[in-house]
Amino acid sequence: MNTNQQKANQSSQQKNKACGAELPQKQMVKSKKTYSKSEKSIQARQELRARSQEAKAIREGMIANAETVADQLKAAATTLNFIITGMYQAETECKEFKTFKDWKEAGYKVKKGVSGFPIWGTPKQITKKLETEEGEELHSDPQEFWPLCYLFNESQVEKADSKEPSNEDQAPAEAVEADNEPAPAEEQEEAPAVEPSHAESVENSPFVMADYQDRLEAKRDRLQERAENKRKESDAAYKRSHALVEHIPMGQPILVGHHSERAHRNALDKSWSLMGKSFKLGEYADSLESRAANVGTGGISSNDPEAITKLKEKLSSLEKSQDTMKAVNKIIRSKKLSDDEKADQIVKDGLLTEKQAREIIKPDFAGRIGFASYSLSNNNAEIRRTRERLEELERLHNSAPIDFENDDFSMSINNGQIIINFAGGKPNDETRQLVKRAAFKWSRYQGAWVRKVTGNAIYSARHLLESLKALEEMY
Repeated sequence: MNTNQQKANQSSQQKNKACGAELPQKQMVKSKKTYSKSEKSIQARQELRARSQEAKAIREGMIANAETVADQLKAAATTLNFIITGMYQAETECKEFKTFKDWKEAGYKVKKGVSGFPIWGTPKQITKKLETEEGEELHSDPQEFWPLCYLFNESQVEKADSKEPSNEDQAPAEAVEADNEPAPAEEQEEAPAVEPSHAESVENSPFVMADYQDRLEAKRDRLQERAENKRKESDAAYKRSHALVEHIPMGQPILVGHHSERAHRNALDKSWSLMGKSFKLGEYADSLESRAANVGTGGISSNDPEAITKLKEKLSSLEKSQDTMKAVNKIIRSKKLSDDEKADQIVKDGLLTEKQAREIIKPDFAGRIGFASYSLSNNNAEIRRTRERLEELERLHNSAPIDFENDDFSMSINNGQIIINFAGGKPNDETRQLVKRAAFKWSRYQGAWVRKVTGNAIYSARHLLESLKALEEMY
């Protein structure tokens, strides 16, 4: 039994106890699937909080041990991030820590597979919104939220233009010509060329989001923070609901005509309303936790710096699966081999494990053996879709980015987003409708209209640009 179901049972018992009669049943809770939080993000935030407490103690010690007023002021102005970074320097024996963006601007790239060192990011003001049963929207006072930011040291980065040789026999860097012409066939056979990663090929491309992983982590942290707050609000509403009727004796009916009738009815109504509010907040918290757990699991994003590499790996895996299914079916349909010989042949060719081979030669409910025809058809269709998307992304990165500006507005592509800025402030209704129809959304953090870069987004943006140019009045 989950928390909401327990609350529902207790609420029903409270109200029946208060009025001494059976009440109409209200369906307040639906069975919901529970989701787990991101262990990595939760652990990083907890560790950073512990380091912050330690950093505060260090700063207080610096202030207490300061000999002059100037030293005290300097110690008091020391940020927690500065002290925490010093801890990382002492632990790793590395001297230089920078963000992903700072390393990129310095001409370096972060190595694949390394984990960053968390510090506190720039605080943001967030406002909570709650909708009552009557449809009224309530807004809380702005609250400060501190997202996580990650640092990388000099041992975790490498020169952006460096290309490591695939093996010791590969030709030295001096042998590579400046115009990047292909090596002779003999050299290619001796040392197979290593295809550069997508991070190298789109390093300075405006079509990708340089801080993609940091943004995913920040989004996950924001959703988890909101879920925790909603859970606290739900518990608080439940406690207030319980407190309104706990003083009413068990089985006490509403005394019609008595001076207590009005207060009794009001207490029941308010308690019931608060209980409903508690359930809605609990369901909203479940939804936020689910969204936090699913951040980054929705497929390959177009503005991910590793999108092309991931698509190539996916395509290679799909093609390998297709070849495996075809080879297995060819062996299974052979009339010269027995079932045992077929299984042994499948295992011998390295297509499947012995257990999988024994299972695949058994007839299914319809008497079919081997991989079903729809499995090959579906996999082949997925290969075609993946190949088309890969070609679309490669064309996108090879195209010229949008870059337009006049006295009224500007449209450009930066950090994996199409950004529209209106110089004269808020545009009129007609202009806003045009922008919204092109799937642009207002970003209060950037103060601009934005849309994620995709092939369709570029097509829509170019049509929108011509429409905005043709407008006689924009404000």
